[in-house]
Parts: sequence; C-alpha cells; structure tokens
Amino acid sequence: MPDLNSLPPELLLNILQYLPVQCLNGMMKLSREWRTFFTANEAAIYRNAALVHHFVPSIDISLEDAKCLYAGHLLENVGNWRSFCCHLFLLQRNWAGRGTATIKTFNSPTRNVHRLKVDERNGILLTTHSQGGLRVSDLETDNILWGLPETYVRSWAHCEYSNGFLIFDRFGEFKEVWRLKNEYDEVAAEMVSNAPDVIQRQVGDLVTASHPTTDGRGHFKPWALLNTPEWGRAFRFVYPTLLVASMTKSYLYDVVYGRLVQTIEHSPDGNIEDINYVELNDQYVFICTADHLRIYSRKNGQSVLRIPSLDLPSAGCFSLDHSVFDFDGKPYKPTIIPVSLHPATPERSLRRSEFIGVHVCGPHLVGLLSHNSVVFVRDYETAITSGVPLSNLTLEITLRHPNESIGESVYVAYEHGHVGVVTTSGVFVFTVEPEYHGLSKIPSQTLEPDTNTSGPDTKLIKLDQTAFPHLVACRILPFGDDHLLRRVSCLQMSDSKLYFTYDPQAIRKNESAKRRADDEVENTEPQAGPSTSRSPRSIVPVAQQQAQAGPPEDDMIEWNNTEYMTLDEPPVIVPLDDEDIDEEVDSDTIDYEMEMEDDTDEDEDEDDDNAVPWLHVPALRASVVVCVDFSP
Repeated sequence: MPDLNSLPPELLLNILQYLPVQCLNGMMKLSREWRTFFTANEAAIYRNAALVHHFVPSIDISLEDAKCLYAGHLLENVGNWRSFCCHLFLLQRNWAGRGTATIKTFNSPTRNVHRLKVDERNGILLTTHSQGGLRVSDLETDNILWGLPETYVRSWAHCEYSNGFLIFDRFGEFKEVWRLKNEYDEVAAEMVSNAPDVIQRQVGDLVTASHPTTDGRGHFKPWALLNTPEWGRAFRFVYPTLLVASMTKSYLYDVVYGRLVQTIEHSPDGNIEDINYVELNDQYVFICTADHLRIYSRKNGQSVLRIPSLDLPSAGCFSLDHSVFDFDGKPYKPTIIPVSLHPATPERSLRRSEFIGVHVCGPHLVGLLSHNSVVFVRDYETAITSGVPLSNLTLEITLRHPNESIGESVYVAYEHGHVGVVTTSGVFVFTVEPEYHGLSKIPSQTLEPDTNTSGPDTKLIKLDQTAFPHLVACRILPFGDDHLLRRVSCLQMSDSKLYFTYDPQAIRKNESAKRRADDEVENTEPQAGPSTSRSPRSIVPVAQQQAQAGPPEDDMIEWNNTEYMTLDEPPVIVPLDDEDIDEEVDSDTIDYEMEMEDDTDEDEDEDDDNAVPWLHVPALRASVVVCVDFSP
C-alpha cells in the first residue's frame, strides 16, 4: 500500500483541502519533505483552509479582497494565506475563551454615555449621552473629532449607524439622517425624497466650523429628515433599511433615498403596546413584545411566526457551571475564562418573562429573555417555511448567579458568529458554531446536571442532543458587580472586539449605601466578636496593609503594576497624590487606588464625580466605553 509521500501532488492537495489549520500546521512538522511540499503549495493549501474555517465566502477570492472582509487593523500585517488563516484561527480561539483578551477604556466622549456605535473601518466611535449631545471620537487617539451639542440632540437619544449613515431620533415622529462627509455624494443627495430641514443644515454648518479639520475624518453632513406617520416606539437600521415600529404598524425606509418603501400592519395581532426591541433582515421584521417575539414577512407583510416568552418550546435548557462565579468579589486581572454548561430546567414560572432583545446573524436567531436567560434558535426560517417544531430548533441558557433569585438581563448583541450578553450575573460571550474551527465544547459540558435547578422528575439531555451541540461560552472578568452591570446601556460587537458602556462611578454610590446599611446594623445589634465574612469589593494596596493583614493571601493579583489583596472592611476610592502620578500619564487622566475608609459622612457628601474605581478613567467622568479586544 503506497504512503502519502508517493501520491501525486494534485491528489495530496485534494486531501489537504478538507483539513483545518491545526492539522495543517502539524503536518508541516512531520518531515523535511512535507515542509518542502507545504512551502511550494502554501497559497493553495491555506486558501482552501480559509474556506474550511468559513473565513472567506469563496475559493476564488483574492487575499487582498479577503482582508477587506475584516475591519480595522486586524489583518494589516498579514501578507500570505497561511498568516491570514493562523491569525483568524487565534482570534476565534480567543473568542471561545481558550486564549487571551485585553481591555481598554475610551474616556473622551464625556460623561454618561447612553448609546454607542463603532466604525472600525474609519476608526471612529459614536456616542449619545444621557444629558444630550452626540460625540464622534478617534478609536486610536481617543480624541473628539466632531459632535452635536446637548441643546440639539435630546437626552437619552437612541442612535443607529451603518455604512456611513448615522440616524438618531428627534422629539416627535422625526428621525434625523446624517452621512459621513468623506462618503457624501452630492448627486445622490439631490435625489433624497425627504431632504434635511433648515435647522438641520444650519447646525451642520456650525458644528463643522467648530471642529476644524484638514481631511474631514469623522465629520458628518445632514442627509435626510424622516417623518413617520405616527410616533415610533423603537427603530433599527440595517443598511440600507430603517425600521420604525409603532403600536399599529412597522414602517420601512430606504435611507439612501430617504423614502418610505413598505408599511406592515400588525393586525391580526392587534396593537402592540409594549415594544422592547426590533430587528430586521432582508426577509423579515422581528418585534419583541411583552409576551411574544413576533416575526413578520417583508415579502407579504403577514405575521409568520410567534415565539412565546412563557412556556417557550425548547429542546433543552442549560445553566452555567457555578464555579465560574468563584472569581466574583476578587480584584481579578482582566481575562476571559471558558464556562461549562450543565443541563437544567427553565425558571420562567418564577417571574413574568419578556423578550427584551433579538438579533439574527445568518440563519440563526438569538433572543434575550428578561429573567436572565438567552435563547438560541437554529435555522429559524425552517419553522416558518417548513413547519419544523420550535422545540427541535431552540436552546435556552440560564445565566443566573447562584446567589441570585433570578437576576436580570441587560443587553445582547450577535455579530460574526458570536453572541455577547450582559446580565446582572456578568458579561458572557457565546461562539455559536465553533466546530468550523475545531473548537469543540469542553468535556464537562455533558456531565453532571445542575442539581440546584433540576427536579427529580425533570428529563435532562446533554448539549450534544440539542440544536446547538457545539456551543461554547466564556465569561469576561472582572465585570461581576450586579449594581454596575445593571447600568450597562449598550453593547456592540465587531470582528475582534466587544464594546459596552460602563459606569464605574456607581461603585461609590453602591459602597456608600452598603456602609450606611452596615452602620445601621452596628448601631442596633450588639457586637458578637470579629467578623469572618469578606466584603466582595474590599480591596486595598498590599504595601499599605500587609503589616496589619499578615502574609499575602493566595488570591493576590497584579493590576496596573499595583498589588491588591482582599480585606474585611469596605474601601473608599480616592485619587493618588500628585507626586505618585506617573509622568507619562496624560494630564487629564489620573490613576486611582482603593484605600481603607478613614472618614465618615463628610466623604460621602462629596461630589460623586470625584470618585472613580480601578478603571483608568479621567476625573469628573461618570461613565466610559469599555473595549474588550480579542485580537491575537
């Protein structure tokens, strides 16, 4: 029987085209002959591997065109197909929790960020704010490039962005559309049906003059002003279509031409009073309501599917391995950890549950339930067109912390095959189809059930018996404070990064409330001796407390070159002295450390804007945008 070395090169290439990157890299090390063969045929071998991993849509694509599929600087140093495949494989491994990630904060959009949008191709971050206004900042330098004043963009304004088009709501039934200046087409602008009004144009001229630039990067110009026939309860933009949903109808606009192209009646479902979220793609409109996720066909405007939030038909329910929460309350270094999934039973009967978010990516759908659960639906269209039961397509994951009765869901995003979820239990990432990259589930996911959520008469199944047999999950540390997570107001994802709003100033308010509660207990109850319990956020520098605390504990970690350890008393967050600030730190940025509380009510009455936690944030800022970078 001939060995592989004796086969014709054409046949060897045909065999290798089915192998993933891991196997190919291993075969190169088998012998000198194999390395020579791989070197001579590297482009053909690894271009096939890119197709195996779904990194490219076609085998005929060129390397430069393949690199253009990914935004930002992710592949700027890639010069061949092997490097292309290896780089993206490491990225997918990081997303699955098997590698590393770094965390960066953006501070320039000013305080109280409400909504955020990211354009990595143009290197800009767009934010709206709770006190009003809109900012565009540079993703690299964190400098503000352009913005609209608080007196023009209303407080808590929602915004949408895609392909250079920015959309935000004006009071009433209006939606303003702006377009990147560098992509502005004067000829196409003349064809817009609903042109900007005089106020919009005047504001555009004023803000452009107030942000002088030579290249116009990050600047926008008015494009259209859309006036919906009735008040919109929610809107969503998926280029080139803007969906505005009201109680009775859904209105779809072509933003490029600024005109209404379709109206969908919500009957026979009747008026929808509570709309939590909306989504759309080329074929369907999705509306999250208090009791159902409703899906309408864009082809005929008919209601084609309703997924109930209560009594959800599901092939199985799983919960997180509780060991993933052992890190809570510790000053843990930013990292990602894989999470095991265990069979469990649904908990919707404990409290009314609603769909508060939904996203589609390719053939799959992900919905977020308000009671701390996320729902995955595989090939949802087969339930519409072929009548496949939803119970055969649906998987539910409960994200409840073991110390929570149920918990609350906050936000969900679904892009590029990854699902980001924020709940009061933490920040989680799911990789929907890791089998493309050989990143199968960790073995413990099919072992012991969660005895805390499963009853004696419950029929439990393994994950590999569900519609998503290879689903993997990870948790992002150190984000575990339920008080802070509840305040997250937006979550966005790109090819390699996850962005979300974070309000570290709330730590001060949370700790102050706890101290007041502790003082009340101390004043009303006799002291029974020294406490042995630990405050989950009691952190002080080791250098200042080691003499009193004894030898370092096992959970000591290093954070920004400062060692911390857990103690029994709650901290107060104060800035470092001026002489302790590194000279290399920017003048408007201060590093902060946590120290033991020396003062009482006087500190609590100070301006909360001066209290910020371990995050690297400027003084007098209440919130930041956190970026978790999974790039290798």
